[in-house]
Order: sequence, then C-alpha cells, then structure tokens
Amino acid sequence: MATIEMCEGDKLEDFLVPILKKIPDPNNQETALALIERILKTYPQLKLRIAWNQPMFTDHGTFIMGMSFAKAHFSISPEYKGMVTFASKLEELGIDHSKMLIRFPWKDDVPFALIQEIIEFNIRDKADVNTFWRHDKHDDEC
Repeated sequence: MATIEMCEGDKLEDFLVPILKKIPDPNNQETALALIERILKTYPQLKLRIAWNQPMFTDHGTFIMGMSFAKAHFSISPEYKGMVTFASKLEELGIDHSKMLIRFPWKDDVPFALIQEIIEFNIRDKADVNTFWRHDKHDDEC
C-alpha cells in the first residue's frame, strides 16, 4: 500500500477503512477510531497518513508516532528516542513494550494521558527536525 495522506475534508472513518477492516473485533475498531480522533482533536497541527499499512502522525513532515493493531492489543511507536525516554515509566507502570513498540491490551482502558505525554515529547524534541526520521546517535542502536 502506498503512503496516503488524509486531506482536509476527508471523513476520518472513511480514510481509516483499510486499517479498521483489519481489526476483527468491532469494539476494538471503535476504540482505535476514537483514539485516533482524540489525538487529532487534541493536536490539530498533526497530519495523519497511512504508510506501511499503519496510521502515522506527523508534524511539519516529521514522524511523531505510528500505530499498529493486533488481535489482543494495539501498539504505538514513538521512535527509539521516545522509547528510551519513557522506558523507566513503562517499566514502573508495568506496560508491555519492546525496543520500538509499546503494547496496550484492548481489554484495558486506553491510557490517553501517557500517549499524550509521548506525543508531546516528540513534538517538542523534533521541533527543529526537518527529516521524517531522527538522525542522531540513537538511530545506530535500532
């Protein structure tokens, strides 16, 4: 699938059909849609695109966060620097994560405050970044 940017006037639910139809549980589809909608309302400067078959949020052309969806959970990826920055908090909260992904079980409440904190970190940290991905010493560790 090619990269598709959401344009002004596009209906979010229609734009996300290729993503939402891959989530088998209708309740989880609603949760995913509500989360993406809330992110866009909270951060109207963010742009939504579908790339690599997953929704991604960008700010001035730079990656802020990607999402993916599985049967038992949804994941977010804030890039390696975001993972390193929040690793101890994730450990403290007992949130499942890997080197590049944070996993949230569908059965749990969506921790929007944490997701918001991660988004705001990336917006601030990448304010002067003019490439899609970060290009710093952390990239070599991925």
